[in-house]
Amino acid sequence: MKLKKGDHVIVLAGKHRGETADVLTVLTKRNAVILDSLNIAKRHSKATQAGPNRRVNQAGIIDKFMPIDASDVALWCGKHQGPAKAGYRDDKGKKVRFCRKCGEQL
Repeated sequence: MKLKKGDHVIVLAGKHRGETADVLTVLTKRNAVILDSLNIAKRHSKATQAGPNRRVNQAGIIDKFMPIDASDVALWCGKHQGPAKAGYRDDKGKKVRFCRKCGEQL
């Protein structure tokens, strides 16, 4: 997976198609990402009591960030203002990502 935490991406498919966001979490085993301010579900939680091995849960409606499949997002290239396919190259002994369309370092 060529996505990392903090990357700026554009959504390619689904109800949020065309919107851009930052990656909060990368779930490599599920091949999914959690994006900032997109794909939020409402969860109704019930209050629980505190015990020796339990924590207190607040009752109410909680916003939960849901994952989006990594194939449904693409890196955003600021130079040509569009989705980018990431390539890798060696730059002074460091492996860096670059846009394969315009050559801009991502």
